[in-house]
Amino acid sequence: EYVDNGWSGETLARPALDQLRDDAKQDIFEAVHVHSVDRFLVALLIETQLFFAALASLWRHEHRSPFFS
Repeated sequence: EYVDNGWSGETLARPALDQLRDDAKQDIFEAVHVHSVDRFLVALLIETQLFFAALASLWRHEHRSPFFS
């Protein structure tokens, strides 16, 4: 069980969420049941936005693409 009581859903650095990520990297489970999806989704959306921003930055750097400013 991964519980981050008292932590904001906007905070990516949460002890239980960090442990969940670590355990996922080790393939110790096949699925995750989320009780309060709103708290999980906020962090997931922020993390996804950061990932795509970094990806766009790399693409722009590598290809000098005019499609990204």
